[in-house]
Amino acid sequence: MYLDGQRLSSPYKFSLPTGKHSLIIEAFIPAGKGKEYPLKPLFSTKQAEGLRFSLDPKGPVGFAQVLNLVRVNGLELSPDGRMAVLFLSQSLDGKNSRHWMEILSTDDGRILFNTSEIHDITWFPDSRRFLYTSTEKDLTSLIVHDLGDNSRREILTDVADFGSFQLSEDGSLLVYSVMEKKEPKGKGYKQIQDVEDRAQFPRFRSSFIALNISTGLRTPLTSSQEEFDMALPSPKGDKVLLLKTPYVYDRRPYTNKEVFLLNLADMRREHLFSQPFLSSLSWSPDGKSLLVIAGPSSFDNIGNPLPKERIPNDYDQQLFLYSLSEKKAKALTKDFNPSVGSAFWSPRLGDLFLSVTDQDQSKLYRYSFQKALFQKLNTIDDSLEAFSPSRNDRAVYTSSGINRPERVFVLDLKRGVSRLLKDYNQEFFQNTLFGSSEDFVFQAESGRTVDGYLVFPPHFDASKKYPLIVNYYGGTTPVSKVYGGRYPKEWYAANGYVVYVVQPSGTVGYGKEFSSTHVNDWGEVTGAEILEGVEKLLKAKPYVDPKRIGAIGASYGGFMTLSLGTRSDRFAALISHAGISTLSSYWGVGDWGYTYSAVATADSFPWNRPDIYVQKSPLFNAQKITTPLLLLHGDKDNNVPPGESYQMFTALKLLGKEVALVTFDGQQHWILEYDKRVQWMKTIMAWFDRFLKDQPEAWQELYPQK
Repeated sequence: MYLDGQRLSSPYKFSLPTGKHSLIIEAFIPAGKGKEYPLKPLFSTKQAEGLRFSLDPKGPVGFAQVLNLVRVNGLELSPDGRMAVLFLSQSLDGKNSRHWMEILSTDDGRILFNTSEIHDITWFPDSRRFLYTSTEKDLTSLIVHDLGDNSRREILTDVADFGSFQLSEDGSLLVYSVMEKKEPKGKGYKQIQDVEDRAQFPRFRSSFIALNISTGLRTPLTSSQEEFDMALPSPKGDKVLLLKTPYVYDRRPYTNKEVFLLNLADMRREHLFSQPFLSSLSWSPDGKSLLVIAGPSSFDNIGNPLPKERIPNDYDQQLFLYSLSEKKAKALTKDFNPSVGSAFWSPRLGDLFLSVTDQDQSKLYRYSFQKALFQKLNTIDDSLEAFSPSRNDRAVYTSSGINRPERVFVLDLKRGVSRLLKDYNQEFFQNTLFGSSEDFVFQAESGRTVDGYLVFPPHFDASKKYPLIVNYYGGTTPVSKVYGGRYPKEWYAANGYVVYVVQPSGTVGYGKEFSSTHVNDWGEVTGAEILEGVEKLLKAKPYVDPKRIGAIGASYGGFMTLSLGTRSDRFAALISHAGISTLSSYWGVGDWGYTYSAVATADSFPWNRPDIYVQKSPLFNAQKITTPLLLLHGDKDNNVPPGESYQMFTALKLLGKEVALVTFDGQQHWILEYDKRVQWMKTIMAWFDRFLKDQPEAWQELYPQK
C-alpha cells in the first residue's frame, strides 16, 4: 500500500491531513483467477466530515499543485526575437529537484537547445552566440557558446571570487566584478561601524574590470576600496555608469545612491546625481539618456503629485528620464497610477515598455514619447511574472492568474497581440479541479474604493455556509492575482474555504495618494478598511459563516494580523507569519528594519513618536487579543527577527490566551525548504480547521500535547 507515493508498512494505519491524497493498493492475484478474487474492503475508517473516496483521478489543488509544478525562473530573448532562453526548475519531493535550460524557437516552440549545465546567459547582438559562466572549485570562467557550430570558447579563465557581468548592447565591451568580504575571518569579534554591519550575512565589496571582447584587453575601472555597487556599460561600450551607496545618517533612507559616468577614452569620472530612493538604471538606445526607476520624492519631488504636507510612499516606484547633456530629469509617470517594476526602450519602435503593478494585477504598458501617452497592452492572464524584449518587434513573457498556472507567451510589440508559446504544466494539471473567482469591491467610509477578490472551492454551492479566510498585503505590495504563491489561495479554497483577498489603502498600484496612506499609518486606516470589507462582505454574501472567519498575513501583513487581533473579535482564528509585534525592536534589530521604517515610518522615531512605536505596537495591546492566534517564524529570519513572535507568544501565555508558536529551523523570512514548507502549509491548514471547522484532529496529530 502506498500513500502519496510513500510505501506503508503493515499494519496499514495512517492519518490523513486535510487535502487530496493518493492511495494505491498493490495486490497479486494468480494468473487467470482474477474473476474469482473480488476486491473486498481492506481497511476501515474512522469517519470524519468531508472524507471521500473516489477512483476518479480528478481532484482539487493539493500540495503537488502548489509545490511540484514546473517553474520558469528566468527568461532571455535573443536580440532578433527568434529564440527564447528559459531557465526552468521543478521540485519533485523534499530530496529531489531538477534544473535545466531550454532554448525555444519563438516561431513554433521547438526546443533548439537544452542543458542542465548552464544557469545564466547573455546574448551577443548577432543572436548566434551567447555568454555564460562556468564555476569549478570556486573559480569562474566566462564562455562564449556559438549555436552555429556548437563551439565553445573561454574569454575569461579561472577568476576567483567572481561576481557578475554586463555586456554592452553592441557586444564590444564586457564589465565584470570581483568580490571580497568586508570583514576578516577568524577574529571572533568585530566593530560595528555602520548600521548595516549588524547584518546576519557577510557583506562584500566589489572591484570592476572592463574586458575588450575583440582584443581581450582588461582594464580596471574601480577598486574594492571605493565600494561601487554597479557598473553598466553604454550601448556602444565607450562609457560606463557607476553607482555606489554611501551611508547618510542625517536623512532617510540613510543611504544615498551616487551615480557617476566614466568615459573610457580618458578614464575621467563625472558625478551625475545623487538620489536616495533610486531602484534601477538603464541606458537609452542612443546612449544620450538614462531611464531611472525611483521613488516619487526623487529629483526634488518632480514625480510627486501629493500636497507638500503629505509624505509619499517611496516604494511606489516611478519612472524618470535623465538627459546626460542637460543634466536634468523629467518625470514620466507623475500622473500614472501603476507602480513601475522595469522599463525597456525599444530601439526599433522608439517607445518604452513598462512592466508594472496595476492594482491587483501585474501588466505591461507602452509609452509613446511622441504622444506622451500610456497604452495598456493586452497580455494574457492577470499577473505578468517575467518579461524579455528583443530589439525588433517581438517579446516573450510569462504570466499566470487565479486558478491558471504560469505559461509562456510571445508578444508582438507593434500590434500588441499575444500567442501561447509553451505551457509546461498542461499535462500536470489536467486532472486538477479549480473553483471560480470573482471581484469584490466596496466603497469605504473614507470615500476610497477598496479592491478585493474572492476565490471559491470546487463545486461551490451558494446555498451552503462556508468558513472564510481573509488575506491582505505584506510589505507594501498588493496580493496579486498570481497563481499559487507563498500563500496559495487556490489551495485554501480547495480545502473547503472561501478566500477573501482585500487590498486596503497603503498598497502600491492604485496611485500615489492611495499608497501614501502606508506612511506612518501602521494599521490605523488599513486595519479599519479590512474590517469594513469583512462586514460588507458578510452583508453581501450570505454563504459566508460569520462565526467562522480567519485571517492570515505575513511580515507587515503579519503585523496587520496582530493589530487586527487587538482591535476586533470578529475573527475566530488568526495566523501571523513573521509578524512585527513591537515597532521599536523591529526598527532597531531587523537587518532592514530601519530602512523599511524610513518609508513606512518616515521621519518618525521611537523618541519622537511614541504614539506610533508604542501605541500601535501589538505587544503593548496584547491584553486586548481574544482570538486564538498562531505565530509562525523562521528561526534565522534576519528581516523580521523571530523575537517579534517570541515576545507576543510570551505575553499571551502570561495572559492565559489561546496562542501557539511554531518555528522552522534554518529558515529565513520565507519557509522555502521543501519538507519544512509542507509542514508549514499543514500547520496553517490545521489551525484554521481546528477553529473554523471544529476539526482539531490534524492539529493534535501535528503537535500533540506534552
